[in-house]
Amino acid sequence: MVYATLYRAAYWPWYISVFSLIKLLTIWRRLPDEPTWAQSLARNLGHYHVVLVTCVLFVIYIYGVGVIGFALATLLFVLALLWLSRLLNWIWALNAFAAVTLIVLIFRVGVNIWFPDPMLYEALFSGQWLWFMNQYL
Repeated sequence: MVYATLYRAAYWPWYISVFSLIKLLTIWRRLPDEPTWAQSLARNLGHYHVVLVTCVLFVIYIYGVGVIGFALATLLFVLALLWLSRLLNWIWALNAFAAVTLIVLIFRVGVNIWFPDPMLYEALFSGQWLWFMNQYL
C-alpha cells in the first residue's frame, strides 16, 4: 500500500507539467480580434511604470549597500520611495530617518549583524574613523 502511494506520487510533477503546458498553450493561442501578448504588454506597460521604477531602485539599492554603506543606501532608498509616493512633507523624511536609525540599531545592536566596510568608507577614512563609520553607519 505504501509503495503504491509513493509510486503514484512520483507522477504528480508530470501531471502538473502536462496541465500547465495545456493551460499555457490556451493562453498563448489568441482569438482573431485579440492583440498578441507582446502588443498587450506594450499597451499595459505604462500602467506599471511605478513598479518598474521601484524594481530599478531596489537593484540600485542592493548594489549601493556595498558602495555607500547600509544606512546611507537604506535612507536614500526610503526617501526615493517616499518621492515616488509623492509624500514630500518633512514629517515623512523625519520618519524615514527615524526608521532607518531604528533598523540600523536593531541590526547592529539587537541582532548583531554587521556588513563589510563599503568602498566609500575605505576610500575616505582610515583607522579609528573607518571603525567608527562602519560601526554606526
